Amino acid sequence: MKVFVMTFIVCWDNEDRTVIRTEAVSDWNWDDFVSQIMGAYAMMYTVHHTVDVIADGLGGWTLPPGDMMGRLRSVRGERPPNMGRLVLVNANPFVRAVVGIMGKVYPEDAAMTHLVDTIDDARELLAAVPVGVR
Repeated sequence: MKVFVMTFIVCWDNEDRTVIRTEAVSDWNWDDFVSQIMGAYAMMYTVHHTVDVIADGLGGWTLPPGDMMGRLRSVRGERPPNMGRLVLVNANPFVRAVVGIMGKVYPEDAAMTHLVDTIDDARELLAAVPVGVR
């Protein structure tokens, strides 16, 4: 299953459906951002095991204006119970700072969020600890 949200691609990253990969492919706005997350959440609801997420491409785009923290809080509240770790690939310094702030606001999420440089690094990190183990 692949979900296309004009500015994002959302797809399974493996045949076991234990990892979803999202990728920003063009400039996006907060509605696009929320739509791709909700697409990933819908995919998570199709399975009964923990699903990790690799988010790629956010570092290459300028964050749009708008209520970023409100949108992040909103999608966090909709998160499926089987969502596992979130691995952000090549996040720019501002995204890294936001991750740090969100980790302070929601400390229970900090251990589930990781920053890496490449897709291969993300896959290695997720493979190092089995799905469902945090």
